[in-house]
Amino acid sequence: MHVLYSRSLAHFVAAFDQGNIRRAATVIGVTQPAITKSIQKLEAHVGTKLFDRTSEGIRPTPIAHTLRRHAKNILNEARFVETEISSLVEGHYGNVRFGVGLAWSLTVFPTLLGEFCSRFPQIDVEVETGVADHLMPRLVDGEIDFWLGSLHGIEETDDVITRKGGHSELRVYCRRSHPLADRVNVSASDMVDFSWATFVNDEIGMEKFRQFFRERELRQPRMGLRLGSMVTMFRIAAQSDFLVLVADTIGTEAKTQGLVELPTEGCIWRFPTGIAFRRNTAELAVTEFLAEYVQGLNAD
Repeated sequence: MHVLYSRSLAHFVAAFDQGNIRRAATVIGVTQPAITKSIQKLEAHVGTKLFDRTSEGIRPTPIAHTLRRHAKNILNEARFVETEISSLVEGHYGNVRFGVGLAWSLTVFPTLLGEFCSRFPQIDVEVETGVADHLMPRLVDGEIDFWLGSLHGIEETDDVITRKGGHSELRVYCRRSHPLADRVNVSASDMVDFSWATFVNDEIGMEKFRQFFRERELRQPRMGLRLGSMVTMFRIAAQSDFLVLVADTIGTEAKTQGLVELPTEGCIWRFPTGIAFRRNTAELAVTEFLAEYVQGLNAD
């Protein structure tokens, strides 16, 4: 079922993203003349050029930037409409793309996904884990359909809706034999001389970390290790004196890997968590199910 699918818009988006007609044709599996014809058709419709030729390929015009933003929304909405209609006519079918925070990927999301797949058994699921700094722009751009994780700094707009599912705090963990592990109270000055480990690309979390020490008029500790794998980070910390900065929601996993939580004085950062999705998908069954599930976590 692809009646709502616009081949011309899909070809245009591929050319825009690749910056080269040959690469665009390869990526989406069509011929170069097909891409060129679609672009010419769109240019005739809007009455102006969408790309300028360069020695390396094509460069989008200002009009193309505007069209690309709307084209992604049109293509994604068409995909969701087809999924919704097919679910009513033929049984559930389609695909949904999740962006999931690293903490939620180990805690809330596995159970949520299990219930989602039971409710929508014919929908294919794609999952990418990471941090909001990296994945929220992809939600707005239509490259993922839902963000599940930190909602810090994510406000509702004309394009994006959020639903809260609770709060998390950044806390500090270390191995059981760490020099600070037996302390009853651990101050910021106690921790400043140790190297730290946290997630790569988490710029918001890093700024809150720096602010914690800045407010106490202390120098910035060394962030000596930044990884994309939570389990790897925990295992390294269990064999070293790194202090690990992660959300309290994954404290159980940290302890399973041989770490203990430090009783720090003061909270480094407390932030809301939940779900974000594009407004044009708000009335779809999959969105309503996910939003209700996440809001139920907040009620708990």
